[in-house]
Amino acid sequence: MSPKSIAIAALGALTFGALMMLYLDVRAAPARPDEARITDARTRHKRVATPTAPAADPWAPAARTEPPAVAPDTRPPPAREPGVPGTVTPPPEPANEPDRAAIGRASLAAGDVGGGDGAADAMSAREEANRLYDRQDYEGAIATAEKVLSQAPGDIRMLRVVVSSSCQMGDADKAKKYWTQLPEHDKNQMSRRCQRFGITFTE
Repeated sequence: MSPKSIAIAALGALTFGALMMLYLDVRAAPARPDEARITDARTRHKRVATPTAPAADPWAPAARTEPPAVAPDTRPPPAREPGVPGTVTPPPEPANEPDRAAIGRASLAAGDVGGGDGAADAMSAREEANRLYDRQDYEGAIATAEKVLSQAPGDIRMLRVVVSSSCQMGDADKAKKYWTQLPEHDKNQMSRRCQRFGITFTE
């Protein structure tokens, strides 16, 4: 072999050996990832790791919010002057009314029936006689009714008051005196009523 051929063969062997060494070195060294891929992977990791708020349900009822508590107003109401609109004026204290029954008896005893407006006075005296009878003041009812009868003889209402009151008090003579002045229908009613008190009427 010529020296030239030996030189070419040696150069080829060295070149092949160098390539093999480079190949083995590349295989042994770890591959370096692309920086762009690394950044993209980190971004996706952050999105997955970070919790996101659930989307609002459009059909869910709205949450109720309680109104804030308000402290009661403890201030006294403003004073209002008399006569100002909106002022509530308390009613006057009722005066002590006199005993109308006593006044009626006193007036009738003094002969006041018919002293003023005759019809009005007589009506008032009739009502007074009935009130006294309802209160079981039979003596007062008789006195009031007799005063009316002195001015209006034959008043059936007052005759009945006198008869019934007299029977209640056991005064048979007075009861019979006024009973005879009643119409037949009223006589029958008063007879049944007075029988309860042991008083009977005969003509």
